Amino acid sequence: MKAAADIRLLKADADTCCALSVLHGAAFAPQEERQWTADEFLELMQTPSIWTYGLYLDQLVAGFLMLQVVAGEAEIITIAMDPKWHGQGYAKHLLNYLHALCLSQGISKVFLEVREDNLKAIKLYSKAGFVKKGVRQGYYQKQKGKPVDALVFALVIDSIGNS
Repeated sequence: MKAAADIRLLKADADTCCALSVLHGAAFAPQEERQWTADEFLELMQTPSIWTYGLYLDQLVAGFLMLQVVAGEAEIITIAMDPKWHGQGYAKHLLNYLHALCLSQGISKVFLEVREDNLKAIKLYSKAGFVKKGVRQGYYQKQKGKPVDALVFALVIDSIGNS
């Protein structure tokens, strides 16, 4: 039996941009979305309102969370897990960390958009307490084919751990 991985969540920095880019490409390739470049990650991460955290399994970046924080609210810009770690509960670790981070920083609400055809992510967000608030028509551009609608979700953070 394999020993459990050492799980850590750390603030991402310029040294992780290449790993985040590769992970982003692997995570979103099935949806035919363009991979963000390391330079795009670096540019976003240099913005003070953008917070980026990596989920490390042992020494490897296995997932990440990028959010923008403004006026006590946050929007998840992107969140991804390496596909080889899907279905093992690590994305839930990211969302639990997000909840704790929001509590500690006085963030009261979190928003996100998710592709309407990404049923696994929708299920994950719903279990985490996110509630559907609307639809953005044609929000996601695919490499080929018609754009895909985004579902807009929101999560209200409260101090007793309920979302």
